[in-house]
Amino acid sequence: MKFLKLFIFIFIYLNLSPCLSAQSIDSLKLDLANAITENTPLQLHLLRQISTLYQSINMDSSQYYAEVLLLKAAEFESEIDMAKGYNNLANIYNLKGEYKKAIEPIDKSIALCQALNISKGISSGLFLKANVLQNLHNYVEAEIKYFESLAIAEANNDSMMIGYIFQNMGINKDFQGRYDDAVQYYFDALKIFSSIGEQLGLAQLYTNIGTIYHHTEQKEKCIEYYKKAIQIKKEIGTISDLAITYENLATTYIEYGELAKGASTIDSALYYSRISNAKGSMPYIYFAKGDLLSKQKQTEGALEIYKKGVELSKELDDPYRISIGNHNIGKSYAALGQHQKALFYYEDVLQYVKSIENFKLEKDVLMQYIGSLKKTNQHQKATEYYERVLVLNDSLFSQQTIESINEVETRFQTEKKETENKLLKTEKAIQASTIKIQQNTIAFSILGIGLLAMIAFLFYRQSNDRKKTNKLLQGKNEKIETLHKELSHRVKNNLAFVSGLLRMQGRRLVNAEAKQAVKEGESRIEAMALLHQKLYTKEVETMIDLGEYLSLICTNLKRIYPLEGEVPKIQLQTGSIKIDGEKSVRIGLIINELVTNSFKYAFENKTNPQIDIAVNKVGKESLNLIYQDNGIGLPAELDIKNSKSLGLKLVHMLTEQLKGTVKMKNKEGAFFQIDFQD
Repeated sequence: MKFLKLFIFIFIYLNLSPCLSAQSIDSLKLDLANAITENTPLQLHLLRQISTLYQSINMDSSQYYAEVLLLKAAEFESEIDMAKGYNNLANIYNLKGEYKKAIEPIDKSIALCQALNISKGISSGLFLKANVLQNLHNYVEAEIKYFESLAIAEANNDSMMIGYIFQNMGINKDFQGRYDDAVQYYFDALKIFSSIGEQLGLAQLYTNIGTIYHHTEQKEKCIEYYKKAIQIKKEIGTISDLAITYENLATTYIEYGELAKGASTIDSALYYSRISNAKGSMPYIYFAKGDLLSKQKQTEGALEIYKKGVELSKELDDPYRISIGNHNIGKSYAALGQHQKALFYYEDVLQYVKSIENFKLEKDVLMQYIGSLKKTNQHQKATEYYERVLVLNDSLFSQQTIESINEVETRFQTEKKETENKLLKTEKAIQASTIKIQQNTIAFSILGIGLLAMIAFLFYRQSNDRKKTNKLLQGKNEKIETLHKELSHRVKNNLAFVSGLLRMQGRRLVNAEAKQAVKEGESRIEAMALLHQKLYTKEVETMIDLGEYLSLICTNLKRIYPLEGEVPKIQLQTGSIKIDGEKSVRIGLIINELVTNSFKYAFENKTNPQIDIAVNKVGKESLNLIYQDNGIGLPAELDIKNSKSLGLKLVHMLTEQLKGTVKMKNKEGAFFQIDFQD
């Protein structure tokens, strides 16, 4: 199984000469030697250029010249060059995979740029700080820094910086399994880089897009984009960046069984990693080599290679790469039948991936973990974790399908217009037929006044005509029913589209209250969309199975509100109650608000959280709804009629619309009883 690899980007800081790539390092060194006793600003400029050029060839040499630049800048008391020097040094640490070391110099660079009021320097520093935080898998803080950098870059109309920010924000989403958002950011960056001819950015985007195609199991497109990236990187000479792309390509070949190609591509990755001293890519190359040995049924050999990869990751002090290696070690022990050892490694990885909210990696590890639990007869525990896998699967699937909404919507509109045109033609034909029948009936009636001999024939003809009319009317009714179903389908799709837009907007919001409000709006819209989905799939559109509908709402809320702690267990008892659509949507919205309220407030630090929902018939015409959770309970002074909570106001309003009453109290948690007419 392929994991998302660490993408590292080379970003050239302020005021570099546009013809820099045409100058050789030897030429720059000669210029530096001539400038030592003559021109201090030129010395600092040349040192920065030499360090930057070495970043794509040899990281240790790049670091050496960056440190000399800082010493010289401090000696000559040039704060602007110190700011650039710290930015350069932090970038080198980032490229080498020594992310924690990068934090201090980048903070110093940002502080100096703020003191000097250099907006481009601040934007560049925030961008690099976000990239470092992203590589440390602190996705939330990284996103905040990207948005801060983006605001300054947009004010400066800095297209290149905006493009790199979009690209890295896409990677940030990719790490979390948010593929729909990732693709949107990638294509936004692609437009910018294509318009300004930024080849390095295009090469990196091709690598990223190749990874998305890998996630969606489109092998040929995945390989095509990786090869495009390799070609551009070779043309522009970014040697250090080649290693990770070759490793991605090797992993793809291995996963699809092309082991000979995988082995040769690993050799290429090792070659470029060693000549550029790009230590950050080495653990991943070892993991790819371990995958190759595993495919070749050399499990013990693979285990040793994975362990070497973990040791390299520990030298870099990178828990993410350590977790990937430990996952592979766990799989190897499982393949060897040593499931207790496998469980130890899986549990270590799960604890880490939950803390960074990497849903794809969490799902992959859980699937292996569940297999080893079953092998050690821990079936109950396996079943509990499988529920989490289902939630993750639903989340990842939904995020992957949002990107195709516009395409699906366009296709649906086209098909809908074609259907409407066909129905219109049919209705006109029915009307013409009906008029013709009526004319024939009148004509035969007039002729039959004086022709008693033709009475029997006229009755026979009229009978046949009436049957034809009934048949046509029946067809018309069926078409009308089809139109009703199409209307429900359209409403359902529109609601799903709006829900998707809210979800995408919510992910881009920074303010917590705004994100929460968007989430609540999304859950209400999806509750109504689920009803129209059921109406569309029914032959008879009037009655809804209440139990099935409420179950869908609860499942959807688990996806929208993923909890950091234990997932609440929801017990639903409704029997075989069926009610009309209008009442169903009101009851569904009530349950939506109550479950949302429990998810938000009831279960913080709660073990074994649970929600019980029961709907029972009382007599022939009444229904009784009981809702209870085992959380912290309701505030003592809460008055549902005058509550400031929009959710509870909705519960009260919807209950009144059902001509019902609501009672609430604390009973080992929050307790609601709602009675209304069936």
